[in-house]
Amino acid sequence: MSFVGLFGFASLGVSYLYHRAKVELLEALRTEVAQLARAAVPLVDIDLHQQLRSPEQTGSAEHLQAIRPLADFHRALEDVYYVYTAILIGGEIHFVLGTDHLYRVSGDDELPDPVMGRYPGSDSWFMQALREQRLVVQPAPVQEAKRAYLSAFAPLHDRQGGFIGVVGVDMDAASLNRRLVDMRHTYWSAEASLLLLALLAAGIVWRISLRHARAEAAEHAALLRAEAEAASANQFALEASAASRAKSEFLAMMSHE
Repeated sequence: MSFVGLFGFASLGVSYLYHRAKVELLEALRTEVAQLARAAVPLVDIDLHQQLRSPEQTGSAEHLQAIRPLADFHRALEDVYYVYTAILIGGEIHFVLGTDHLYRVSGDDELPDPVMGRYPGSDSWFMQALREQRLVVQPAPVQEAKRAYLSAFAPLHDRQGGFIGVVGVDMDAASLNRRLVDMRHTYWSAEASLLLLALLAAGIVWRISLRHARAEAAEHAALLRAEAEAASANQFALEASAASRAKSEFLAMMSHE
């Protein structure tokens, strides 16, 4: 196999490992945010949650009491933007609880949603979780102007087991992006190292081939010289033999006279 082929094969191997690492890194983050959403479900006081159905209840004692366990949960976490609950009414998503009423991450300057505040976005995964009444995790981070996040939505049930809404967790995807950047740097460093090794190996082989070619050329030249010298010696011997015969014939002729 040529060194170009070896480099290509090794490069494909590095590319495959890089792709697998990206997939596994994203899956690890998706698993983590799903676990957080599930862990937040038991913290919701279902009875209080069912009583909160009007924007006028925003900031009330009942509202803040229902938020507090989720806010404490949020405060103990890293890389989480929001923890909230939502319900589906008339095909529209409405927020009920939001931890940003009691705890806000650094840099968050958006106003908290009131009780029953309508979700203005178009997240199909959010809607899917409410319509299918099951755990849903976004397949990839969502990039916004100020941040990137990955969300998971876990189902909420009442005491009779009936579905009433979801708990949502928005995790900061900046750490994922940083790790992906580090992985890309590592990938390109590995590719550059492979290319350098291939070039060095090719250079070594070229020098060995050049030396071998020079040795063969020198051997061939020596063989030609030897053949020329042998031919010259043979010609000299023939000429000497001819001269010797001519001399003998001359002497024989003189003796007859």
